Formats: sequence, structure tokens, C-alpha cells
Amino acid sequence: MLRISNLITAHQGDPAMTFEEAVASVPADKLLGGTLQSLAPHAMGRTLDMDTLHKARQARNWIAHEGASIGAIWSVDRDRILQ
Repeated sequence: MLRISNLITAHQGDPAMTFEEAVASVPADKLLGGTLQSLAPHAMGRTLDMDTLHKARQARNWIAHEGASIGAIWSVDRDRILQ
């Protein structure tokens, strides 16, 4: 969403810009936390529940980093994963 918002902003800032130039001017992807911070001041960000998005980011990070730490794959069983 942030990349689309940045693309719209680039086009509005210079309507004569070609599509390729507008795409090239959009910042590269960032980590999720930085992306959410950058999204907040945009028009789209002001209509979103940023607190919920921040909590979702934290939950995603826990799942990706902590929740995946189940030990050696050959020793894991169903009960250990559920725990």
C-alpha cells in the first residue's frame, strides 16, 4: 500500500513524469516497521488503524522468529509444536 501511495504522490508531484520514472522514484522496500512508520503520514495511513497494524507486525515477528524455534526437526512432535 505504501508503494502505491508513493507512486500516486510522485505522479501528483510531477504529472509529466513517465510511468517508468514514477516507478523508479518510489523508495525501495523497507522492513515492516519502517514501512508502517512511513505509511502513517500518507493519506492512506491516516485512515488505517495504525495501532492494530503495529500489533499485527509484532505478532508476525513473533511467529516468524520465536514461534518457529521448535528445536531440531527430527525431535519435534505434535505436542511440542502445540506447546
